[in-house]
Amino acid sequence: MISFTSLVRNEYFVSMVSRLRLILSLMFSASLLVAAPAFAATSSPIPTQDALKALLEKAITQKNLPTSLTPDPAKMNVTKPWLYSGLRYATAEGCFSAANLSTLSNPKPCLAGNLSSPTTVVLFGSSAVGSWTPAMRVAAATLHVRFASFQYEACDPAYIDGLTANCQAFHKSLPAAIAKLHAKVIICVSGTNAGTDAVNRMYIQRLNQAFSAINAESPNSLMVLWGTTPQLALPAATCLVARPTNVSSCGVTYSRTRYGLGEYGSVLKRDKDSARVAKAVFVPVEQWFCIHNTCPAIIGSSVVYADHMHVTEAYSKTLSTLVTNTLRQLLSRK
Repeated sequence: MISFTSLVRNEYFVSMVSRLRLILSLMFSASLLVAAPAFAATSSPIPTQDALKALLEKAITQKNLPTSLTPDPAKMNVTKPWLYSGLRYATAEGCFSAANLSTLSNPKPCLAGNLSSPTTVVLFGSSAVGSWTPAMRVAAATLHVRFASFQYEACDPAYIDGLTANCQAFHKSLPAAIAKLHAKVIICVSGTNAGTDAVNRMYIQRLNQAFSAINAESPNSLMVLWGTTPQLALPAATCLVARPTNVSSCGVTYSRTRYGLGEYGSVLKRDKDSARVAKAVFVPVEQWFCIHNTCPAIIGSSVVYADHMHVTEAYSKTLSTLVTNTLRQLLSRK
């Protein structure tokens, strides 16, 4: 088996440090997560992509920090992103997560939607799953399907080197756990930042291994790769509070022709290539966060990110109509 070199591992270092901080915080604060009150989004779902485009156009030129945002950036604790994102569901509901490894050999999914439906949609991955759980739960309820999510924070879905023993055990047990659900659609959520071309090529191979293992147990399911969200240089709330008269600078800009470590253009290319190699349907998410190669930290009345990479429950829920439409199309393909 091909192994990553020390250089390759270093290129993932920044991303992995962020994930390890998250997993340690989750494990330490499991009891607090259970007791944490549900966070309610106040923004209405965005009805169409055209409506979202109008919000994005305004967002990329916005200068002053709005007085009413959900969540309030001045009150956000960026070291506890689960308070503002879908990360909280797994621990609050007692299903598998980094804070509850009791079902490691047979991971217990979080379930939502119509639990008696013969149609099941599965979402799996690392903490990036939490970015989409709020929107997916709304979509599942709307479409009257059962929704099952498996998240393991700091455990990349790709079979890359350097993962913990527990993460590797999760990889081994996950295909059988998913197969028991007889899912119509199985969605892998991508959430890893980009490396160099060599790193990205290796990542594509290792993600293909994950898809192959799951497909072997669920050959009749539609395999889907859900794209990676942008990653900011700073936690959104930190930047917004520090730059109240220049909030547009808190977003991220990218080029589709500029590739390299940490470049969102590289992420977009890698995700598309990953889906092609794995023979999975690719769902890009760039259009829900960015316009004109710019991805703002505020869209409409929502702060988009709970930290620098995890999407807030508020913004995820505003995307629920668009996610519902996408999920409906995926279900119609199988």
